[in-house]
Amino acid sequence: MTWYGLKDAVALLLTTPHDSMHGHVGLAIFLSCTLLLRRRRHPVALAFLVTAALELANEGLDARDWISWTGHVNWPETAKDIVDTLLWPGILLFATRGGGDRGIPRPDSGTPSATPMRP
Repeated sequence: MTWYGLKDAVALLLTTPHDSMHGHVGLAIFLSCTLLLRRRRHPVALAFLVTAALELANEGLDARDWISWTGHVNWPETAKDIVDTLLWPGILLFATRGGGDRGIPRPDSGTPSATPMRP
């Protein structure tokens, strides 16, 4: 079975259109990576980069399958899949002003609590 065929089988099993699978899986990877990387600097930006790298790897495998079937890459489909996958992660990256950690003290930063201590 090809990579493209495996993804189609998963989409069929989940009764989800192929296009929406990109959005769902991309957002799931992005949010999972954001949680896993939350103690690092710029966790949102790092999560976006991981999501983009995995999507490009996915499209590389898709391109390999397309070349074996037709002799060329389906560039319109590739571009649409990349946009579908990175749309919401990109919006969230922009909404967090680049994924920085401005104003959010880390648990290990030694920053005093914003709530005053009672005597």
